[in-house]
Amino acid sequence: MAPKEVLTSNDEMLGQVLSVLKEEDVPYTALFTALQPSHVRLCPIVPHGQPHSPARILLWARNLSVTYRGQLQDLSSRTFGGGVELGGSSWEPEHARFVLRRSWFPVSGRSWAWLAEVWLSLVGGGPPVRFMGRGGAAPTPLGWRCGELGAPGPFLLPPDPPGPASDWSLRLLDVQVQAFNVSGGVFGGASDCAAFFTPGTWMGLVTGALLLGGLCYGGALLLHLRPMDRFDDPRGPPLPVPSME
Repeated sequence: MAPKEVLTSNDEMLGQVLSVLKEEDVPYTALFTALQPSHVRLCPIVPHGQPHSPARILLWARNLSVTYRGQLQDLSSRTFGGGVELGGSSWEPEHARFVLRRSWFPVSGRSWAWLAEVWLSLVGGGPPVRFMGRGGAAPTPLGWRCGELGAPGPFLLPPDPPGPASDWSLRLLDVQVQAFNVSGGVFGGASDCAAFFTPGTWMGLVTGALLLGGLCYGGALLLHLRPMDRFDDPRGPPLPVPSME
């Protein structure tokens, strides 16, 4: 049979089935299949890329530099410039990759976020260089700020075990990160990484304690001085003083 006759026959059979279903008031769902569509629907033009979602992670530093085997490379303009590619950025409710993590501490009654890791992704598909964080923490509603963040340093440990990754070092100046309380795309309050007792504070406290101790010791000596009630004339005969006095 010709294709036109086959289609006409099939259409008549479908019409008979549908007429019976309508007469008996039977609900139905029709599904038509074919090897290919008779008409090709033109899809609307989709813009390349996806619009950026609202900012969830804010990171800024006055300077970002990387050193590899003694060669310094300043990456500030490539990291914080207008043409930065954000396609690989990600955010999760519990951690954001800088990497910051947060956890609830019952003693303080609030959530805290701390710097867990810093990754350097290498061009060419090599394994990333990971620096483990140490000690950098702030309450979750606040950001985290540090005048200098370096690896190795007080807040970042060098890669372990030693290997090719140990040839890398990282340094950021005036860095500020906020990942868990971003509102309006601007930084909020921040907790500084500087300890309450800085080296200068400790030096002043120790110096003040030494001066205060010397003053107290001198005052105690003055309070315990007793005047002599007898005087010996060096040009005259010696004045005997009984040992009991």
